Amino acid sequence: MLTWTALARITIIAALPLLVLPQLPAPGILLALFCAAVVLLQFRIQPIRIAGIALLLLVWMLHDARLIVDDIEKLTIKPQQFYVLVDEVRQENKQIKVRLLKEGDHFIFPHVLPGSHLIVIAKSIAPDSAGACNFGCVQCMHG
Repeated sequence: MLTWTALARITIIAALPLLVLPQLPAPGILLALFCAAVVLLQFRIQPIRIAGIALLLLVWMLHDARLIVDDIEKLTIKPQQFYVLVDEVRQENKQIKVRLLKEGDHFIFPHVLPGSHLIVIAKSIAPDSAGACNFGCVQCMHG
């Protein structure tokens, strides 16, 4: 019988490869790992089934990491219009800590990285005559 404590341990162990992988695997590799996990789950032997659960959790984590990386790459390709919530202005460094709310007419939900913010290093922070801030982003990073 798999207890909640054992499942928590398996989840932690399954997340460890994320710390050492130099890059995320391709979708084809994730599909192969998913198929292997499904095959392992069909066995009646408990340790093999636990390995299947761990592999399934790993595939899930790698897939979510790939989605996050793809979203970040999509958002940084070209200049875009965003609606943001300004959380903090750091005048001395010309940095603004913001949360992305909308991209054009589309809401960003769930937020790109829940609980985190983008730090925009801006050329200028002063709003224009219409009250909009054109940050002229030099660099964006997570903070």
